[in-house]
Amino acid sequence: MTMIEALVALGALTFVTLGNEIFFTYATQGLGYGFSSNRPAVSFSPLAKRISRVYANQGEASSYMVPILWAIEKSRPTASVHSIRLDAYPFDSS
Repeated sequence: MTMIEALVALGALTFVTLGNEIFFTYATQGLGYGFSSNRPAVSFSPLAKRISRVYANQGEASSYMVPILWAIEKSRPTASVHSIRLDAYPFDSS
Protein backbone atom coordinates (compact mmCIF):
# COMPACT_ATOMS: atom_id res chain seq x y z
CA MET A 1 0.00 0.00 0.00
CA THR A 2 1.45 3.33 -0.99
CA MET A 3 1.31 6.47 1.12
CA ILE A 4 -1.43 8.00 -1.02
CA GLU A 5 -3.51 4.81 -0.80
CA ALA A 6 -3.12 4.75 2.98
CA LEU A 7 -4.25 8.36 3.38
CA VAL A 8 -7.19 7.88 1.01
CA ALA A 9 -8.26 4.71 2.83
CA LEU A 10 -8.03 6.46 6.19
CA GLY A 11 -10.12 9.37 4.91
CA ALA A 12 -12.69 7.03 3.35
CA LEU A 13 -13.00 5.06 6.58
CA THR A 14 -13.52 8.29 8.52
CA PHE A 15 -16.25 9.44 6.13
CA VAL A 16 -17.99 6.06 6.30
CA THR A 17 -18.05 6.10 10.11
CA LEU A 18 -19.28 9.71 10.12
CA GLY A 19 -22.03 8.87 7.63
CA ASN A 20 -23.03 5.85 9.68
CA GLU A 21 -23.37 7.98 12.80
CA ILE A 22 -25.39 10.67 11.01
CA PHE A 23 -27.76 8.21 9.31
CA PHE A 24 -28.30 6.24 12.52
CA THR A 25 -29.00 9.41 14.52
CA TYR A 26 -31.51 10.73 11.99
CA ALA A 27 -33.16 7.31 11.66
CA THR A 28 -33.66 6.98 15.41
CA GLN A 29 -34.18 10.63 16.47
CA GLY A 30 -35.93 12.05 13.41
CA LEU A 31 -34.79 14.47 10.73
CA GLY A 32 -35.36 17.54 12.90
CA TYR A 33 -32.89 16.34 15.54
CA GLY A 34 -29.78 18.07 14.22
CA PHE A 35 -31.40 21.37 13.29
CA SER A 36 -32.77 22.50 16.62
CA SER A 37 -30.57 24.10 19.25
CA ASN A 38 -33.40 23.96 21.79
CA ARG A 39 -33.92 20.21 21.68
CA PRO A 40 -34.45 18.42 24.97
CA ALA A 41 -31.91 15.96 26.29
CA VAL A 42 -32.59 12.50 24.91
CA SER A 43 -31.38 9.14 26.04
CA PHE A 44 -29.38 7.24 23.48
CA SER A 45 -29.50 3.49 23.06
CA PRO A 46 -26.38 1.42 23.74
CA LEU A 47 -25.95 1.00 19.98
CA ALA A 48 -26.11 4.77 19.43
CA LYS A 49 -23.49 5.32 22.14
CA ARG A 50 -21.28 2.67 20.59
CA ILE A 51 -21.56 4.21 17.12
CA SER A 52 -20.67 7.60 18.58
CA ARG A 53 -17.62 6.13 20.32
CA VAL A 54 -16.54 4.36 17.12
CA TYR A 55 -16.55 7.69 15.25
CA ALA A 56 -14.67 9.42 18.10
CA ASN A 57 -12.06 6.64 18.11
CA GLN A 58 -11.71 6.86 14.32
CA GLY A 59 -11.12 10.61 14.55
CA GLU A 60 -8.48 10.13 17.22
CA ALA A 61 -6.81 7.36 15.22
CA SER A 62 -6.70 9.62 12.18
CA SER A 63 -5.12 12.42 14.18
CA TYR A 64 -2.36 10.03 15.24
CA MET A 65 -1.90 8.20 11.93
CA VAL A 66 -1.51 11.14 9.55
CA PRO A 67 1.63 12.50 11.30
CA ILE A 68 3.01 8.97 11.61
CA LEU A 69 2.53 8.36 7.89
CA TRP A 70 4.17 11.72 7.17
CA ALA A 71 7.13 10.80 9.39
CA ILE A 72 7.52 7.46 7.61
CA GLU A 73 7.49 9.22 4.27
CA LYS A 74 10.08 11.78 5.39
CA SER A 75 12.34 9.16 6.97
CA ARG A 76 13.03 7.53 3.60
CA PRO A 77 16.14 9.17 2.12
CA THR A 78 15.20 9.58 -1.57
CA ALA A 79 11.68 8.25 -1.87
CA SER A 80 8.90 9.88 -3.77
CA VAL A 81 5.38 9.79 -2.38
CA HIS A 82 4.23 7.39 -5.10
CA SER A 83 7.01 4.86 -4.56
CA ILE A 84 6.68 4.29 -0.81
CA ARG A 85 5.29 0.91 0.11
CA LEU A 86 4.19 0.77 3.73
CA ASP A 87 4.18 -3.02 3.86
CA ALA A 88 7.90 -3.13 2.93
CA TYR A 89 9.06 -0.61 5.54
CA PRO A 90 11.29 -1.00 7.65
CA PHE A 91 12.25 -4.54 6.62
CA ASP A 92 12.94 -3.87 2.96
CA SER A 93 14.78 -6.86 1.53
CA SER A 94 16.11 -5.07 -1.57
